[in-house]
Amino acid sequence: MRSFDLKSRLISAVLAIVFCAGAVMLPAENAKSVSAKENGSQYVEPNVRVGLYTKTSLINTRRFSSLNVSQNGFDIGYATNASREFNKLFSISNTSVVILPQVNASIDLSSSDKDCSAGNGSIGAYSVIVGKHSSYDAAKASAKSVGGFVAVVSGGYEVRVNPSQSYDAAKAASNGRPVASPASGGITVVDSSTGKILFTFEDASRPFALRDKNGGTVKIPVTRNSKTSRYAYFGFFTYSVSDNKLSMVNTLPLETYVKCVITNEIGYSASDETVKVFSVLVRTFPQNRKHGSLGFDVCQTTCCQAYYGSYRFDERNNKLVDATRGLICTINGKPTRTVYHVSSGNATCSSVAAWGGNVSYLTSVQLEEKKPYVWDHEYTKEEFYKFIKSRDAFSKLKDSDLTMKITATDPHGSDYITRLVVTDGKGNSVEIKSSEKVRMACGYQSANFKIGYVSEMKVLTSDGTVETKQVSGVMTENGYEAIEGFGDTDYKLPSGASLSADKLIVNGQGRGHGVGISKQGSETLASQGYNFKYILSFFYKGTELGYATQK
Repeated sequence: MRSFDLKSRLISAVLAIVFCAGAVMLPAENAKSVSAKENGSQYVEPNVRVGLYTKTSLINTRRFSSLNVSQNGFDIGYATNASREFNKLFSISNTSVVILPQVNASIDLSSSDKDCSAGNGSIGAYSVIVGKHSSYDAAKASAKSVGGFVAVVSGGYEVRVNPSQSYDAAKAASNGRPVASPASGGITVVDSSTGKILFTFEDASRPFALRDKNGGTVKIPVTRNSKTSRYAYFGFFTYSVSDNKLSMVNTLPLETYVKCVITNEIGYSASDETVKVFSVLVRTFPQNRKHGSLGFDVCQTTCCQAYYGSYRFDERNNKLVDATRGLICTINGKPTRTVYHVSSGNATCSSVAAWGGNVSYLTSVQLEEKKPYVWDHEYTKEEFYKFIKSRDAFSKLKDSDLTMKITATDPHGSDYITRLVVTDGKGNSVEIKSSEKVRMACGYQSANFKIGYVSEMKVLTSDGTVETKQVSGVMTENGYEAIEGFGDTDYKLPSGASLSADKLIVNGQGRGHGVGISKQGSETLASQGYNFKYILSFFYKGTELGYATQK
């Protein structure tokens, strides 16, 4: 078809020039021996804290209740040393428990996640105190004899009976014994099969934590892409309560975390050297403690790195992670900002172009990828207006006679767009600045694209006759520029006519923000025989390898 031929020519006429300009000549003999310098002393594996039920400026994944499933039962305890170490208090044999704030609640035992909801129901937040013990076992035996439950409090363990929905109800059944009200930040642990309280945790000085009794995994419901699924997680889990919702942090060894994340980020089929590259990057990321002020290092979403416990755990990838054990990417002895993406096409985007921050090792690096990610979108005038109107960033545009112009690109040499202007026929205009805002505003795979056009136009031949020709070209900040239809012919526009677009064609390359290392760029260098150390130093100029530490 004609449109296919035209797009092919546009790609070769507009983009292929860029591809060639982006190619680099890599050092020959000595390049393969170049490596980032390794620093550090004996590696002591640190723990990493991952927020699973969290509230940040971008996400709120907190829950009212959480089902915890372990085939071995649970160790119950508390976290110390900024929540990085687990201290055991006692164990329970129950293999499925529901955790919720210490409030009045009901529990739906038919739900796959044992959902709880605030309000009147089967669980009361008030209870009668009938005894106190110094050990959990003694308190548990006493509670069993009176049909009650244990409360973990400061200095010991209380035996409670008659959980009630109100203080007055508990008081009426107390026979003069003291009544306990809900503790601020208190947690209730319920048997998921019976809905009965197993114990409450009310010691505010010690963050409540649990883990699998034999060091295995615990299955926890996590919402991903608007769907809640159960994933199996290693390590231990610290719960806290605010606004009657649970926050939960999963603490686990750093190397285990890397093995959990690596396949989510790059899949199963990456080359050995690329897996090693990304092992270093994944390991480096939590060292910067992005969410440290919130009590955890990283979250589980693409805000940080995709972490779903042992989901997609892969033996081959795990061995390659072990080959880089402890290594992180550093600059001046500190962890780098290890951003990465799928494909850049011909040159990575600088941090200045994407986010406005001038990071020395996140400048544009030219490399023609062996398998660049290439994409395109074609619109009629009506389709383009419908598309633009569907994007929130362009809501002020009211007229369907639209033009889209690229007015600035990455100052460090890549073709990522840093200024995009869309104007309607009534003079309304929207200007988007920075490549990442351009990508998000348009919803495209990247901000590395060109804008072409096609138009059926009447042209004037050299003998004075008028013919209808299909004219194509690119749109620049100066307007439409013709590539085909004129040039080596004798055609020209009739007097008073101007170039216009019947169709717009957006030809792009790259996938993601384009900053740092691209997976396809790493694969390109790996296919040429370069090792992971060289690949890291190629994309992150001036960096060195160091070792992860506990902070």
